[in-house]
Amino acid sequence: MKKKILFLCQNIKDVKNSTRYQRACVLNKIYDVTLLCSTPPAKNIKDMFSTVIVLPRVLYYILSPILILSFKLMGVNIIHTQYNVSGILNGWLAKTVFNYWWVYDLWDHPSLQVDCCTSNKSRVLRWLWDSIAYKMLRVADVWVIGMHSGICSYLPAPSAYTKIIKTTNGVSRSSESFGFIPSSNDLFRNNKITLGYVGAITAGRGFDLMLDVLVELEKNGIFCELRAYGACTDVVNHAADIHNKKCANEVILYGYLDHEYVESAMVECDICFCLLIQSIINYQYAYPIKLFEYLSMGKIVIATRTPATSEVVTDNVNGFLVENTVADITRAIKYVITLPEKKQSDISNSAIFLSKKYLWEDINKALARNIISAFSK
Repeated sequence: MKKKILFLCQNIKDVKNSTRYQRACVLNKIYDVTLLCSTPPAKNIKDMFSTVIVLPRVLYYILSPILILSFKLMGVNIIHTQYNVSGILNGWLAKTVFNYWWVYDLWDHPSLQVDCCTSNKSRVLRWLWDSIAYKMLRVADVWVIGMHSGICSYLPAPSAYTKIIKTTNGVSRSSESFGFIPSSNDLFRNNKITLGYVGAITAGRGFDLMLDVLVELEKNGIFCELRAYGACTDVVNHAADIHNKKCANEVILYGYLDHEYVESAMVECDICFCLLIQSIINYQYAYPIKLFEYLSMGKIVIATRTPATSEVVTDNVNGFLVENTVADITRAIKYVITLPEKKQSDISNSAIFLSKKYLWEDINKALARNIISAFSK
């Protein structure tokens, strides 16, 4: 009979190649899970769990402690919380007041909530993290670190009994499983490079930098277009419109695309960007899922050099690592287009080979074993 646990995760979208979805899969395999969330999940996600409790966001903060006590009285002894400040507060309460075993899951750093916006709510969250939640984290029984280990320098020293489980992000499949084998024969169709990007389209993800690179490439006589797939704001749309009026190297914003269609949409992209603003702590140490997706498709990747991307990508072997400057990114693109076709194919095939080390199925099996082991002694 599976042990019962309480999983606090405010929003799990029906996106198979996302950390939240994959964590739900892991926990469902090893436990009888009750999900406490603030956004109703899709039916197939709901069916993973024995019980799903949905509370509107305000009530989620108010009633979570009551529900934590209620489930303790019903024999639930383990609580698994996500990285954010409310998860830490609830985990600490469950551990110190109600005597739960607490698993803290860090696949993003709590500061991400406040580094990317400046609302009053963000200021409150910043204060809560810096003044209270940071210190509470020490009492967790298990830390699941789904980021580069360098992020630990931004966390408190764990207690003597805290078990640390290291894991990573990944990809659902490699290109061979859906029949796409990359080839450089199609590279630069009609003497025009197709650059690709998938993910939230913001300055923090390098959008402004990508526009500047397009301008610089035009100055160097290199013609291209940027196809960007992801949610964006009116500000981003306006910036793209202004750019396209001034620069022949066009940016095309396709808007949000369901994850299952991203791979087919990106097939014609020659070079894919994974640019990250390093002043945001999270982006230095997070493993970008888009990076694994690009690799699995055999795309030539140009990624910002961070501790996390450097751990995954070997420069000039299965991708290219750059500094966040227009000059360095432009230099990398110019270098790629001068490579012999054989070298381009070798990089693409090396990328696919590398992605097989990061399949969610294997990552999840290892994580499940480690979580079970953490509570077996």
